[in-house]
Amino acid sequence: MRTGKFWIVMSETRGPATYPVRHCSEEIAFNEAERLARIHGGKFFVLEAIGASAKVEVQTARFDDGDGIPF
Repeated sequence: MRTGKFWIVMSETRGPATYPVRHCSEEIAFNEAERLARIHGGKFFVLEAIGASAKVEVQTARFDDGDGIPF
């Protein structure tokens, strides 16, 4: 799972894009919202990811003692 903050831009009337872009800063996201508003009109929201949840079904851990002997 990707971690860290990111922002996406969403149209008030059209909703989020099919493949929303993850902007790495709030400033970049606001610049994109302004650009889209100029082109398409209407209102564009800047949304910040504040957390995430995930189901982990399989987790594998490999152990290596570094000497090359398997036991």
